[in-house]
Amino acid sequence: VHFLGPGDEEWASVKAKETQKDAFEHVEKELLEGTVVSEALERAGESRVLGSQRTPDWKARVSEMASLRNFLQVREADAVYVVGWRLEEGKDQFTGRSDVDPCETPLLDVGGGTGWACQWYADRFADGLEDLAQCKLFFFDDAGPPWARKDPATEGKWSRWSTKSNAWETLEQDPPKPDGLYAGIGATRLSERAEIAIRSLYPEVKPAPVPDPILAPPTALEVHLVEDCTGDFRIMPSCGWTAIHSKFAKPEEVKPPL
Repeated sequence: VHFLGPGDEEWASVKAKETQKDAFEHVEKELLEGTVVSEALERAGESRVLGSQRTPDWKARVSEMASLRNFLQVREADAVYVVGWRLEEGKDQFTGRSDVDPCETPLLDVGGGTGWACQWYADRFADGLEDLAQCKLFFFDDAGPPWARKDPATEGKWSRWSTKSNAWETLEQDPPKPDGLYAGIGATRLSERAEIAIRSLYPEVKPAPVPDPILAPPTALEVHLVEDCTGDFRIMPSCGWTAIHSKFAKPEEVKPPL
C-alpha cells in the first residue's frame, strides 16, 4: 500500500502506475492537516527540528518533503523495516547538507522523509505510551548520497533502534522476518546491497523479472522493486512489505496489489 497525499501521484513513475496503481491509497489534505497528524508533527518536531532549524516555516518545509503521509505508514505498525541513510553529525535534518551546530542533528538520525516516519514510530514508545520492549524499528544503513554519514558500525548492516540508549544497536544477523502488521519504507534509491538485504527478509520469495502488468501479474512468491510517487523504492510482494495500514486505512479497506 502506498499512501499518497494531494499531488503525489503525478510524480509516480510509469512502472509504478502500471503495476501498483491498485495499491495507491489517496489521503485527503484535510486528514494530513488534521488534529491527529498536527499533534504528532509537533511532538516529532521537538526531537528533529532543533535550534536554528526551528524557523517559523519549519512545518511547511516538512510538508514539502512529503513527510506527513509517512505518519500513516507507521501509526499502527507493529514493526518498521527501513532502508535509508544517516545524517552526518552537524548537518541539518531538512537536506542533510547544510551545516548546523552538532547538537542540532537529531539522535534518530535517518535522513529525509523516511527519518520522520522513524521518529513517529519511536515516539509511540516515549513517556511510557507503549511498552519499550515492543519497539521494533529495524534499519539497514545504505549510506546512499555522498553527504550521508559513513559509520562502519552501521553501514551495510541491519541495526535496531534502542529506546533506552537512543542509539542504533547493530544486529549480528538479519532482523526477524516481517509478519503481521508492519511497514517497509525506504530512501529514494536502493543500492545492490540494499536490495539483497531486503530480499534476505523473504527467504521463501523468489526474485522475478518484471512482468507484463496485464498478461502476467506477479504471483504470491514473486517480489519486485517499484518506484513510488516520491521516488521511493519499495519491495512489493503480495505476501509482504505492503502491510502499511493505519487507523485511517483499515486493512480490510485497502486494496491488495495486483
